[in-house]
Amino acid sequence: MSQDQNTNSLPSMAVKGGRLYQRKVNGNYYFETLEPSGSRKRRSTGTNVLAAAIQQVERYVKHGFPDCQTEIKPGLRELHLILDEELEQGILDNKTVRTYKEKLNLLEEFLHGEAHSLILVDIKQHHIEAYVKWRSKKPTGRNGRNRAQNQRLPSQRTIMNDLDHLRSVFKRAEKRGWIDREPTSNVKRDKKASKPKVHYLRLADVQALFKQAKIISEKVTDYRGAPCFAPLLEVVLACGLRREEALMLCKNDVDLDSNSLWIRSKTIEVQTLLHFNRNRWLRVEFKLLINEVAKNVRLPKGVGIDELKQAVWHDSHGVLEIPRIFNFHTKANNGERQIPIPENRIDFFKGIKQRSLADWYGDRAEICFRNTIGFNDSPFLFPDADGGPTRMKVNYLLDKAANQAGLPCPRLHDLRHTYATWLRQSGVELTTIQRLLGHEDIKSTLMYADFTLEEGRDAVKNLKW
Repeated sequence: MSQDQNTNSLPSMAVKGGRLYQRKVNGNYYFETLEPSGSRKRRSTGTNVLAAAIQQVERYVKHGFPDCQTEIKPGLRELHLILDEELEQGILDNKTVRTYKEKLNLLEEFLHGEAHSLILVDIKQHHIEAYVKWRSKKPTGRNGRNRAQNQRLPSQRTIMNDLDHLRSVFKRAEKRGWIDREPTSNVKRDKKASKPKVHYLRLADVQALFKQAKIISEKVTDYRGAPCFAPLLEVVLACGLRREEALMLCKNDVDLDSNSLWIRSKTIEVQTLLHFNRNRWLRVEFKLLINEVAKNVRLPKGVGIDELKQAVWHDSHGVLEIPRIFNFHTKANNGERQIPIPENRIDFFKGIKQRSLADWYGDRAEICFRNTIGFNDSPFLFPDADGGPTRMKVNYLLDKAANQAGLPCPRLHDLRHTYATWLRQSGVELTTIQRLLGHEDIKSTLMYADFTLEEGRDAVKNLKW
């Protein structure tokens, strides 16, 4: 059979009596066979190569072609299916799956641009080594996202992290027998870049950054979730939290009796109310009626189809009610912990715990309707206007505040490093810092093991010569 100029044979399947290939134009797989009459027929089988193989084998066996056998050669796209399955099973969380898929997309972009095979068994060590060189020269946004704004060349540590993520995904293919050996195992790693680095802020920089953050938080209408921005930074620095730990905090996690903050796994059920356009909702409702996934529709981030099917439209206020379930799991086994609140921040925590949605966002339509029908207030410490957790662009606002303060753009995680560094400089033992940060292994805390100046003075004061 002649090769179609508009087809990409990778990933593909060798089929007895025909071939299954993918076209570049629409991404669909086509099954081409030679019929008993001598004519050739081509049928579309969709974008899922595994489903396409099963569909065509069953179809041709049914119509009298029992010898139609398929040799499956999964490609990079099938790794996305593995991640989706583990997400549904609760093995991986949304953030991890999103990060893994972004790394796979970068690898696919490189292999496709170099006209290399996308079949897993064809990806070898030298392909990964070439990818590392290509990745070091490609400006991207955070986590490799192809955003026009804030693009920069990745550091060697970022590239080493990419390799670790790819290894984790390829290991899943290796367990399923798709490949004999994952291709990143023997790729030479930069040992210096693999060592974690502590990026922390000085006290003067923190004060300048928080001053600009408070100015941004006062502009309620300019940025989504802006009222929560400055308080979020305060909480992260005061307790040394990770990003997801801070965003998923609930009011009952703040224990004012013991002046402490609880970090624990939890499941939160909440009725979210979204100000919505009636005509747009009618289009969504029609798509749901014919069992079609709603596309290109403005909906809350992360809303699933099952949740959307339970939505109720309140025409009187133009509000869409969506019952949602949010799951949060700590990163490590030692992640569930109780963190003491600094004494000079107890009043601050008490104040934000008492704030309601109306205190954060004013008299919006969905908030007024929530009070009218007697819905409970949002359980989240930093809520969004719809009642769920805040969905503000933290890194975007943080970069904006840093630029206005004349500082290098930090990460939110740098405030966690600052918290641990300040504790270490105050003479706190590493084991205590480990428990406060929720590190499962003390090795993760050793990055803060550099001696402080006071410890150095105590060590050398008795030296005589």
